[in-house]
Amino acid sequence: MATTKIHDIGSDATQCIFYAKNNKVGNFSDGIANSINYAINDKTGEVVYKTLSTYLLCNEDTIINDFKRCMEEGRGSKKREPSRRKDGQEVVCFHLHQNFEGYEVDPVTANEIGRKLAEELLAGYPCVISTHTNTKNLHNHIVFCAWNEDGGKYNDCHSTYRAIRRTSDRLCKEYGLSVLENTKEMKLIKYTDANGKTRYYEPTERKDKIISERKVMGVEGSVGDFKNTSSYDYYADKKENNRDMVKSDIDMFLPTVRSYDELLDRLREIGYVINDKKKNGEWLKHVSFKPSTADKPVRDKNIGLNEEKDFYRRETLTSYIEDRVWEMDNDANKNVQSGSVEIGGLRYFDSYDYPNFNVSDIDDEYRIVKLTNGNFEPARRTSIEKENISIIRGYANEISREFNPLNLVRHIDNIIEQRRIANEMGRKYTPMAKGEVAFENIQNALKSLRFIENNNIYSFAQLNELCSALKMNYERNIAELEKFQELVKYLSDILELPGRAVELSKLLRASVGNMEYMMESSSADIALLSSYREIISKYQIDTEEGITSA
Repeated sequence: MATTKIHDIGSDATQCIFYAKNNKVGNFSDGIANSINYAINDKTGEVVYKTLSTYLLCNEDTIINDFKRCMEEGRGSKKREPSRRKDGQEVVCFHLHQNFEGYEVDPVTANEIGRKLAEELLAGYPCVISTHTNTKNLHNHIVFCAWNEDGGKYNDCHSTYRAIRRTSDRLCKEYGLSVLENTKEMKLIKYTDANGKTRYYEPTERKDKIISERKVMGVEGSVGDFKNTSSYDYYADKKENNRDMVKSDIDMFLPTVRSYDELLDRLREIGYVINDKKKNGEWLKHVSFKPSTADKPVRDKNIGLNEEKDFYRRETLTSYIEDRVWEMDNDANKNVQSGSVEIGGLRYFDSYDYPNFNVSDIDDEYRIVKLTNGNFEPARRTSIEKENISIIRGYANEISREFNPLNLVRHIDNIIEQRRIANEMGRKYTPMAKGEVAFENIQNALKSLRFIENNNIYSFAQLNELCSALKMNYERNIAELEKFQELVKYLSDILELPGRAVELSKLLRASVGNMEYMMESSSADIALLSSYREIISKYQIDTEEGITSA
């Protein structure tokens, strides 16, 4: 099954074409990964969903110029004013979507169906047919010039759209795909809007419900406008709730982050999808935030009410965070100069040397970090740090139950001494008592906590990705090593051939009078010696015996 829709593009076709034919980048999805080809960028860890594109009356390198040529020739062939959109822009191309149901079709077949649709209905119009694989439904983007090579302008009307739907359904049937039986025939209802203009709409359950609600409420307007309906009221309430949610989450992280980028990282950590930069790395004019429970994102300019709105813009938040960090660093450095590395009741740990420090001194929410310039600052702990701290506390409680607190240091020193002796004797130290096992576990957990802190790991998902990347690189290196070992063995065998050839040549010369050998084995050895000489000649291997000329 494939649904279709079409809309016009005004002013410039370049951006639309660029969007259609380029690969898409997103998060990993098991469903997509199991169904289509994808690639992971080793440098960024992003999943790149490959876009499959074909071209009609143009090619990948000249598509923009081909569109512009047809536009200029088409404009010049008509004396009348070209058609324009409601916003006053000239229609320069059209964007046709063909959306397939789930994965009932593979990308190559989907692109082939889109190409046949374009060949049948858009003959003479330069176009690109691009198949996207980055969503749960494979879909085609067919972008075609508004003018054909003969200067004719495409007429986007009910008649041409009916033809698109009929042709798309027929092609889907030919390829064994399902078709929406209830909507395969486009039936339009004629009506007059509030301004007396004749309009048409295709009845659907949603549109019929809107019309019924409007009749009850006494509201007039276009059937495409769903304001003043219960659906719109629900949408407006949900949108307002999303704004409050984004504002609350930003307010939660503001006291602890040290940069605007870190604020975005923290929000992403709790499930936000944030659109902040262009592909070239430049900041967007407005940053949008989409919570994990929301359907649509909220722009920074719409967060907060009245005078608060300007506060949540990127520029304002950046200045606010920088000012707060400066004040915090200034206070922290005063404490350090007085000889106490402690900020707000938090202690700085250069290392976790257990049991020479109290585990209860590790704060669950914050930690103190040392900057490269020697200053100290507080930082909010990540979810994975908190999980490690909880595990460490559990092991510490277990140790306190096994060992008398008064003799804890003596017991730990004894364990450390046993481990040292085992290392000197070249054997592995194996803890036996329950308390010894807990001590080994707490040591490993503290090492893990320090590793997580030093590498700025925010979540288990990030840690899994890091481990997966390391595993992938390890397996790649092992595969390369095995290939290298095979190559070394192959070359070693080749280097042994001159010696083997010498021995075989001697055997042949010594067995000239041996009739039994000459009858049974000499022909095979002569052939083998010939193959040795071919390989030796190929690799230009020579010896003092001069075997290459023997």
